[in-house]
Amino acid sequence: MKKSLPDILIIFLLTAATIIFEISLSRLFSYLLSFHFVLIIIAFSILGLGIGQISYAKFYNRMDKALGFWAALPAIAMFLGFSLLLALSKISGSSFNDLGLLAFIVFSIVPFIAIGIVYAFIFEKNKRHASTFYAIDLIGAAGGALVSVFLLNTFSLVYVVAIVIGLLLLVWAINALANTNRYSRALALLSVAIIILMGLGKDALDIDIPVSKDPSKDMYRLMNNPALQSEKLESRWSAFGKTDLVQFTYPDSTVSKTMFIDGAAGTEVVNIDELAKDNIKIRKALSGFPAVFAMNFVNENDKDSVLIIGPGGGIDIAAAYFSGYSYIDAVEVNPSFVQLMEKYNPATFLEKENIKV
Repeated sequence: MKKSLPDILIIFLLTAATIIFEISLSRLFSYLLSFHFVLIIIAFSILGLGIGQISYAKFYNRMDKALGFWAALPAIAMFLGFSLLLALSKISGSSFNDLGLLAFIVFSIVPFIAIGIVYAFIFEKNKRHASTFYAIDLIGAAGGALVSVFLLNTFSLVYVVAIVIGLLLLVWAINALANTNRYSRALALLSVAIIILMGLGKDALDIDIPVSKDPSKDMYRLMNNPALQSEKLESRWSAFGKTDLVQFTYPDSTVSKTMFIDGAAGTEVVNIDELAKDNIKIRKALSGFPAVFAMNFVNENDKDSVLIIGPGGGIDIAAAYFSGYSYIDAVEVNPSFVQLMEKYNPATFLEKENIKV
């Protein structure tokens, strides 16, 4: 088993990278395409792994002679495939273009084919210890799934994919060191150098990805309304998707801000201090909020506290605040919503002693 240690590390890193990349693609597809295309990546990632493994079984005699190349292929294929996906999003970004959807699928599936080839080689090489390697495979998958949540909540999507490519470069380096030849150390140093350069170039990987050109995406429809002026104030990726804060200027010069998750499900930003200056603004802001009607029937003695689930841009908090509740607890599952509101709407989310989000 000592001789198998490099292969154990390779399987662990390979499987973890695969799961993180798959989850990252599901977040990307949710933003670039309509939401019902998100699960498509699960099916096609499995298909890609299968194609890679079948390809190895068919041509293993040729592939075994150039293992150094095949070990490097997952990182190269992922870099090229993801770069082409980003380029395609800049060109079209439409979920209704059949050729565009086909291109998204092809560019996404190629990295999984390359991973499947290396995966099959490692298992064939260590078939006597298949049960051990399968256990490591499951541990790597579980670890990758857990780590993906942390990564997506901490870094941008593009940088998370860069981290995955770094893991695949480590696979290449480990394979090069395990198969000693005159090029092995040079290849290992090259892969490590590329990883270091990627880490130093973090700011260059902060790429803005455009939303799908789909009328069902609220953000796309509103930002392309000729009657409105729009400006994207800030965007943040998380495990829940991409959150955008957009400012709209209307023909009468009034301004509003709206948060979107994956370009849809818009929630308007409501500032308590601004509403408090004008009773007309309060009535206008709260008139369309259904819960206000029910709140009118709550006894004043029962308004000591309230729990709000999903405050969004703050309309629920404002309704409870102006209805006279003494203490307000609000729980939001998307950390990006809270971070953006603490920055752009502190009056509602941060500054009031009786409001805790």
